[in-house]
Amino acid sequence: MDDERSEMEIITFIHETDWNDFPEDICNQARRCLLDTLGAGISGHGTELSQIIHNFAASVYGGKGACLWLDGR
Repeated sequence: MDDERSEMEIITFIHETDWNDFPEDICNQARRCLLDTLGAGISGHGTELSQIIHNFAASVYGGKGACLWLDGR
């Protein structure tokens, strides 16, 4: 019962929280993390390892789900 209650509290928090509810320093850090993730993805895109991972993901998880970044699949 406690797990179910905790789960509902988390779901409620997610649905009722707005970006403006967070302090500015938290929002700035979130932006930096997003830019870091995008930069790492873009810079590693052309590597052989990236192609191996993309091919693997497309063969195992391919279909109507999420697309692969910068891959077109």
